[in-house]
Amino acid sequence: MCCHDQYDVKKLEERPIDFFPFVSLFNSDNDSFPDIGEGCTKACKEKMIKLSRLVLTNYMNALSWYYHDVKIGTDYEYSGHSSYICFIIDGYKYDPEYFDYTLEIKDNQIPDYEKVQQEKNKDKK
Repeated sequence: MCCHDQYDVKKLEERPIDFFPFVSLFNSDNDSFPDIGEGCTKACKEKMIKLSRLVLTNYMNALSWYYHDVKIGTDYEYSGHSSYICFIIDGYKYDPEYFDYTLEIKDNQIPDYEKVQQEKNKDKK
């Protein structure tokens, strides 16, 4: 049995927006980081590559959208990135006084921030 059996990558591939609970796995202070160990296989390694890429890519994009949408000069206690990410994952636009909410979720995935910005800038030319 492998320690990575508990991670359902197929489910995450279907709904990449559900990445947030996995973010803590990649915390450098996490003693239970899912390193390769006893019982792991080549298939396990491939699975963890997919999981890592899905989680970290979506987290990076969510953070980029957070910085794009957070309003400066608001009550910073309520305008944190974890609140924003939870709001967008849940599909709600709470606290519009703290965020602009320009992000549009498509196919249960957070759009690539850089690509969206490039497309917007291309249209302006």
